[in-house]
Amino acid sequence: RGTVTQLLLAIQAARPKPAPPQAAAPPRPAPPPPPPEVAAAKPTPAASPVASAPLAPQARPAGKDHTLAIIAYSASGALAVTGALFGLAAQVRYDNLKKLQGQPGYALAWETRKDNIKKAAGAADLAYLGAAVAAGAGTWLWFREERIAVGPAASPGAVGLVAAGTF
Repeated sequence: RGTVTQLLLAIQAARPKPAPPQAAAPPRPAPPPPPPEVAAAKPTPAASPVASAPLAPQARPAGKDHTLAIIAYSASGALAVTGALFGLAAQVRYDNLKKLQGQPGYALAWETRKDNIKKAAGAADLAYLGAAVAAGAGTWLWFREERIAVGPAASPGAVGLVAAGTF
């Protein structure tokens, strides 16, 4: 116990002593006063209605908003990639099955694997169809003249989006 106390005392003695507090820096001089204001000229009676009219809020630029079209094109691209992946999967499965042709057990392999190949090919076809529809919608949204409103819709047992506009 005595050695622990001696060790703590030695550590405290080895610590550097805190430096004495330094004198505070002199306060900064106050900034110079602002220049005197120039007296504004009184508006003439003719300028009075223009000066007192409230300013209109800044309007959006006159260009079209293509946000929905870009979203549709993005969805089209994603669906096309999905279709390509499903199509590739179907092709690989078919090629693997084709390698077994002429070997014993081919008929059984065909019967067990053909449904998976058809499902992958069907998913690819649906994805390609979705990509075509999304690309068409994106083109329509890009070149349309009227705006379309899209908003959420909810009812008991259903949730979705509602689109309204003029066609």
